[in-house]
Amino acid sequence: AQGAEVFVVTELSHPGGQEFTAKHAEEFARLAVRAGAAGIIAPATRPDRVRTLRGLVGDRLILAPGVGAQGGKPGDAIRAGADAVIVGRALYEAADPAKAAEAIAREIRGS
Repeated sequence: AQGAEVFVVTELSHPGGQEFTAKHAEEFARLAVRAGAAGIIAPATRPDRVRTLRGLVGDRLILAPGVGAQGGKPGDAIRAGADAVIVGRALYEAADPAKAAEAIAREIRGS
């Protein structure tokens, strides 16, 4: 993966994901670094985990899913060390997706 735009999923953002991936997340993060991945996927729903994983991956990118419908707060994820958030349902199910995106961007800028 050296030099490739590969992101390693370290921990899933949905409630069942914690049971499935949390016990291996730090190992996956270290593997991402050793493999030369561009970054990792870490849960916006658990900013404490984003913070911990940031300590393991240094300046590699962290993308954080789970904002909105799953309860993750974009500002919390960014403050914890995520470089960007991944937003799905909170936008495509919104009555006005553009306004929803603007609100999320404002929350991030307020970080």
